[in-house]
Amino acid sequence: MATVVFRGDATAVAQVNTATFGGTWIIGETITVTIGGKSSTYTIASATIATFLTALAAALDALTVPEFAESAWTANSTQLIQTSSTAGKSVTFTIATNSASGTIGSVTVATANDGPAVYSAKNGSGGALPTTGDTLILENHDGHLRYALAAVTDTLAAAYLEASFTGEVGLPRRNVDGDEYFEWRDRYLGLRVTTLVIGDGDGDGSGRLQIDLGSVQSAVRVLKTATSAEDGFHALRLKGTHASNTLEVTGDCSVDLAPEADDTATFTTITASGNAVLRISRRVTVGTLIVDGTAQVEWESATALTDVTLIRVQGQGRLVLRGDNAITTLTIVESGSVDDRGKGTITTLNKGPRAGYTTAENTWGAGQRVVTNTTLHAGPGEFDNSNKSATFTNPIDLGLGALRDFPNLRLGSDINVQIS
Repeated sequence: MATVVFRGDATAVAQVNTATFGGTWIIGETITVTIGGKSSTYTIASATIATFLTALAAALDALTVPEFAESAWTANSTQLIQTSSTAGKSVTFTIATNSASGTIGSVTVATANDGPAVYSAKNGSGGALPTTGDTLILENHDGHLRYALAAVTDTLAAAYLEASFTGEVGLPRRNVDGDEYFEWRDRYLGLRVTTLVIGDGDGDGSGRLQIDLGSVQSAVRVLKTATSAEDGFHALRLKGTHASNTLEVTGDCSVDLAPEADDTATFTTITASGNAVLRISRRVTVGTLIVDGTAQVEWESATALTDVTLIRVQGQGRLVLRGDNAITTLTIVESGSVDDRGKGTITTLNKGPRAGYTTAENTWGAGQRVVTNTTLHAGPGEFDNSNKSATFTNPIDLGLGALRDFPNLRLGSDINVQIS
């Protein structure tokens, strides 16, 4: 199978789209052109196609709406023609009419968009995009990959987005070229791939990597990213729905899983270690989460995602847990710590001698976190439930330790101690 390197050196070509008109038109009928959810409606003043197309193109060309202003609009005797004002930046439109007998053909690409930031054959080594079983590599490049992001739907064997690739993959939520607007183009690179490795080797990495794994089973390893290019988000944004996806996040990197409202993701196992920063949204289904090293993980899980079977926090890892969640086993060992701001049931909570567990920042209210079985091991580690956010179905098991062996055990006032 082939290895395809994204070169990003294609010559910029302006995209041209056409819509062909036919049939019989009546004065007073309307034509509506839409881009990115914004529409402009034109009422025809002449039943002659060539005449009203010239007027329609002039009206569209005069619009100052940013989505429309990115194109030059012209016409010939039967076609409305849209041409991108910026070569290499994709454009398109949809069109509709209320005419009973006038016809409009589908919008057709007369000249395909191309350029250094386009996922196109001319940007692939060997003059082709990767296909089934191939390997994709992005390396030694500071240009961006922003357009035609859904061009490849085949399943690749592997993809390597090396640390020497310092450009951006994907588009921001708001277009910032000229007047701002909410981006209507594909914003995530569709990457159906069995193995994905991000940030390996020398280099600073990328500050924007937006990857959609689709429904293909993927094993993802993240080693390095740059500082995020967009406020409010981490450098890597990742989504994908296969039930057996796995994710390992390590090194100096920051990752968001399904961070936006219409995103979803599923990972059977997530491991965060090194200096990784990971944020898991409530739209992510997780089976097992392991936090190690000095990794910092924030997780806001939802009540619908009740298949969390194991959370293990170790090393000096830290987990901030939010949302309404049902957890089978939460184990905190070594110098790991959990800041529990959630509610719902934890069936089994195990805390090691130096590990920490606190509900100090929990605002759900007293008794909203219910822990069925709790085992603490004697040592200096913090166990703070002073605000009584958590209740304990069964007595807390202190093992062989006496109360004096738990100097940072804080359960609040007005409590009962059961000796067994």
